[in-house]
Amino acid sequence: MTVNAVDLLRQLLEDIFSHRDSAAQFASDPYGTLAAKGITDADLSGVDVRQVVGDLCDSGAVSPEMRGALQGYTSGGGPSSSGHQSVDHVVQQLSYVTNVAYQDDHSITTLFEDNSTNIDNSTHVNVDGDFDGDINVDNANATGAGSVAGSGHSTVTGATGDHALAVGGSTYGNLNTGEGAVQ
Repeated sequence: MTVNAVDLLRQLLEDIFSHRDSAAQFASDPYGTLAAKGITDADLSGVDVRQVVGDLCDSGAVSPEMRGALQGYTSGGGPSSSGHQSVDHVVQQLSYVTNVAYQDDHSITTLFEDNSTNIDNSTHVNVDGDFDGDINVDNANATGAGSVAGSGHSTVTGATGDHALAVGGSTYGNLNTGEGAVQ
């Protein structure tokens, strides 16, 4: 039995555009949603996501508000939908149109945000020739707004926020700032 990926994609998009819960489900697990609907990489080689979205908008299956929001995408805006369609590419397209369709519903659009941090603390040191002694490697990571990190015996001076001032080393109490400041 041959599976028509365009029909499966059309059904998925109609469900996403018609039901907020379906949009939230897709936003929280796009790959799982595609797998649950039977949409696989092999099925997607000839799918034009932009065309499917445009057909849905023209059919009246999409509310006038969503149709207006999606008009930029269906007329060529947003990520490209031509060429070979891998699952990753289709997820990118579907994520984009779901984000556009629900642009004012932050309970859905925030599900697309990737707040993960991936830190690789591995260290590789090349030492050429004869070497006698120690090699110390300190790693320090700071993530997020206003973060400051130091490692080993280093003195870390960090300044965060508007108009913050960072001073390295010792000032011995001699720090003067501001317009017209006199020491």
